[in-house]
Amino acid sequence: MIIPLAMDLVVSYQLVGDFYKIIDVAPNIIAKIEKNGRESDFFSWGANPYSLLCGYYGFSMGYIGDFNQGRMILE
Repeated sequence: MIIPLAMDLVVSYQLVGDFYKIIDVAPNIIAKIEKNGRESDFFSWGANPYSLLCGYYGFSMGYIGDFNQGRMILE
């Protein structure tokens, strides 16, 4: 239940341009997904949240100017 809610939150932050909040939320959720080995799970969301969270997180890092970290996350 946490993953779909976190996705909605991150998407909302992206829509209003609050990239620092994405940077606060996304790594914790990504770590939880990885810890449980559920990277390929869709969690009843329309797309794969793990991939989307990594994308939003990497994009946000680039947007605030940390291009190297953003690139590492996206890769």
